[in-house]
Amino acid sequence: MRWKTAKSKVKTYVEDIAKELIQFYAERELAKGHAYLRKMKLFREMEERFEFEETEGQLRAIGEVVTIFKEKGPWIVSYARRWLW
Repeated sequence: MRWKTAKSKVKTYVEDIAKELIQFYAERELAKGHAYLRKMKLFREMEERFEFEETEGQLRAIGEVVTIFKEKGPWIVSYARRWLW
């Protein structure tokens, strides 16, 4: 009897959390954000001063992050979508 009660409570709790997360991400998706441009002056200066040669993996990671920051909208949702799902 205890097991069924505990299981039912946990199921309800998990469903509530899932509903909250869905609502949260839906609101974030609709929110307006700012698209960061790759060729901002500060970014160019940093690229020019970097004295090491990036590896293939580093270049790929940089490209992915830059793509995320170029998108309009809440960038963290795009980031989470790519890495968590």
